[in-house]
Order: sequence, then structure tokens, then C-alpha cells
Amino acid sequence: VLWQLDALHFLIVLVRLRFRALWLSQEN
Repeated sequence: VLWQLDALHFLIVLVRLRFRALWLSQEN
């Protein structure tokens, strides 16, 4: 089921961007 893998990858990218934004905001 291809769209499920696509949705999972999209969620992982969102989580990584969220954590990166939090980490950058904590450093400054």
C-alpha cells in the first residue's frame, strides 16, 4: 500500500523539522 508509506514518510519529515526548530530555538 504505497500511500501509507508516503504518509509515514511525510509524518517523519514533519517531526524532524519540528524537533530541528525546537533545538535551534533552544540554542539561541
